[in-house]
Amino acid sequence: MVLTKLNKNRITLLLWRKVAEEGRNGKRNVRLMGRGVTSACEESIYYSVGHNNATGGNDTSCGSSACDIEMDQHAHRLYLRVSTGEDMIAKESVYVPAVEESLPRVTDIQAFAHEGIIGVSWKAPAQPVSGYIIDWTNNGSQYNWEKSTSTNAALLGLHERTLYNITVTPLLDDRTGHSTQTLPICSSTGVPETVVIRNVQADDTSALISWDTESKNVCSSVVSFSVFYKPQDGPVFYAAVDGSKRDVLLKDLTPNTQYWTYVEAQGHDGNASSIKRIFSTKMFDPRLLLVLGVCGSILIFLLLFFGLCCIIQWKKFTEKPIPNPGLSSVAKWLSQSHQKKAWFFHPFSNHFENAFDPVRTEETQRDPSLAPICDRVNDTAAECSDPCTLFPSDARDDWSSAQTDTRLLSSPEGSVSVFSTGSSSVNPYRSQSSAETFLSRTEDPYLCESGKQPDKPTPKSVYVSLNMFEEGNLS
Repeated sequence: MVLTKLNKNRITLLLWRKVAEEGRNGKRNVRLMGRGVTSACEESIYYSVGHNNATGGNDTSCGSSACDIEMDQHAHRLYLRVSTGEDMIAKESVYVPAVEESLPRVTDIQAFAHEGIIGVSWKAPAQPVSGYIIDWTNNGSQYNWEKSTSTNAALLGLHERTLYNITVTPLLDDRTGHSTQTLPICSSTGVPETVVIRNVQADDTSALISWDTESKNVCSSVVSFSVFYKPQDGPVFYAAVDGSKRDVLLKDLTPNTQYWTYVEAQGHDGNASSIKRIFSTKMFDPRLLLVLGVCGSILIFLLLFFGLCCIIQWKKFTEKPIPNPGLSSVAKWLSQSHQKKAWFFHPFSNHFENAFDPVRTEETQRDPSLAPICDRVNDTAAECSDPCTLFPSDARDDWSSAQTDTRLLSSPEGSVSVFSTGSSSVNPYRSQSSAETFLSRTEDPYLCESGKQPDKPTPKSVYVSLNMFEEGNLS
């Protein structure tokens, strides 16, 4: 390569800066980037940076046109000087605003990529500007920048599948506004290197396939997926899936059948496929088994509950207390032939009850006020009705015949105790005092004669219990 002399008259120095965020120490790193001076000349080129004056009193030497300067949060103006030794051949300045300085900035900035080109657009600030500077970098150390007078720009010459950070700054007459940065964007994308099926959840007629993609490059994307699947004896099917999804539900599968499946990713620069995965559908729907299990559990619970209720009711029935005989009465149950007579179905009247000797409990013996109204022993015949007048002649005959079957329960001592009252001080069974009578089987109190009252039987004491009825002692 042949080196030529530097033509000072054709040098046009352009300068821009990239201001980093303020650090914890309150300092900001500013990178100066100059261009317009070629290095393919015989002369040696030197760069120096000064700030806030143009005299070059306290300049900082830089090894190239890109130089890093540390500054505080206040506003500064930086100067880049280019010289060949003793002679300065070019000088340019750039403004660095203060952190809190009120300056315009662009809004609504957007970026998009297409076939390796990134387009950027933004909305101009309300204040008038002379132009815009767009700078971009893919690694944070090397920057490219361009000047534009419109509110959009196209960035060319980018690396494929590379992530870029883009910033737009408005230019004023002698100052610059604040910068606005877009979201990171890839110049282009490619299909991921690996597709992996993570899980297969198979039912009887469907299967949920889920997968992931793996790539070493951040600028990887998928336009679409194709999920291929095939039964053991059948054709190949496939399902198309959007590139943003990572699962698909395969339907209309055959129960109890083995399938193989794999996922293929399609991108702008090619395809990538997963390895095949084998799965089998179930014979029955698992949800049906779950429903049957729940219903069976509910049915068993209801049966147990019903059985418990039956046991409780049976216990209540079997553990019913024995009725207190002191609250019941004893009467003669006539034979079936007597029951058929119409007069027997008539309700008992007080006169009919007077035909019997009243039954007195021990309570009535203790309390005379509880004694029957009509006592055939103590009362006179005029006070009680005549049984001969209560029944017709044929009824009296039947009654007299029935009375012959009556058994007297008595003891030599004149009384019978069926149950022991134990420690109870009160016997719950009825008793008849010496004044009470019960008819003998040989006696017929209703053998009435004209104008005669029946003879009174001999008083006897009797104790009656419910077991007598159960064992057939009374009939």
